Order: sequence, then C-alpha cells, then structure tokens
Amino acid sequence: MPAFGAQKDLVDTIARGDFPSWTVKIQIMTEAAAQTYRINPFDLTKVWPHADYPLIEIGQWVLNRNVGNYFAETEQSAFSPGNLVPGIGASPDKMLQARLIAYADAHRYRVGVNVNQLLVNAPRCPVHHYQRDGAMAGMSPAFGTDNNQGGGVNFYPNDRVAERAPAPVAEVAKPPLPI
Repeated sequence: MPAFGAQKDLVDTIARGDFPSWTVKIQIMTEAAAQTYRINPFDLTKVWPHADYPLIEIGQWVLNRNVGNYFAETEQSAFSPGNLVPGIGASPDKMLQARLIAYADAHRYRVGVNVNQLLVNAPRCPVHHYQRDGAMAGMSPAFGTDNNQGGGVNFYPNDRVAERAPAPVAEVAKPPLPI
C-alpha cells in the first residue's frame, strides 16, 4: 500500500533503521491522597503538579519495524483502555469510563466480535475467557485453530469449574475503588 506525507516519512525513517522512540513516564497517586488532594485528580482538564507527583520513567516505546501485511497488522489492530493487566483497575475519570466501553464496542463493530482473537490483538500468553464462536473465531494461533475451546461452557457462574472453565481469581481482582 502506498504511503503519503507523514505516513511515508515514518515508513521511510523506520526502513532506514532510524527508529523513532518515546520515553514512557507515569505519575502515581495513592487512593488515600486522591481523596484529599487540592484538585480533583480525575478532572482531565487538570495536570498533576510534578512537584507533588514527579514523572517516573517506566520504559521506551520504539517503532522498530514496518508492518509486513498492512491489513493484518494495521487495519485490524484494536487498542482499548479496557485491556488491563489483572489486578489493575480503571480510575473514576469520566472520560476514561466512557472510553472503556466505547473503544471496545467500536472495535467489535469495525473488526468483528472476535477482534481480540486476531493475531495482532491477541495476548502473547494463554488466556482463558468466554470469547468464542461467531465470525473469525479461532483464527489466531494464540487461541488454537482446531476446536475453538471445545465444548466447554462460556458463562460464569457454572457447574463445570473442574473442566477449566473461566472463574474469578481473587488474587488478581480489581482493587476496590469507592465511588
């Protein structure tokens, strides 16, 4: 697919081996501090003062290769703030709360109900969840292409926990957040 303008510049830069990168930083505030802080920390029109909550570098984001298949790796990619690591919960920021629903919903409409099973979006470690059947089911090697999770149940609670049906794990539950 031909690239134009800024996209062409980016593709050419990566092809030359001059990989663009960004430093990723975060700010951390405890839940207790959020309750009494002088500004509403969940108001997206406010910036947390760096003097109170300094930026903490957590890594680098590097674009180190161009895509090999534009459709499979770009057009079908789906990013959602709802894809959280177990044990991490979302803040009560109203904009984030809306995006948790809207992004995933838009991707399901745009790409299909099994958007997270496509190789570009699939987790790199085994995941046991309720997503199966429907369009594009079982297309990703990450989930296996042979039996689409077999005849196991895809709902909770169920009476087949012994059959490796998904069930909540208390150790990675979202932290409670009083709202």
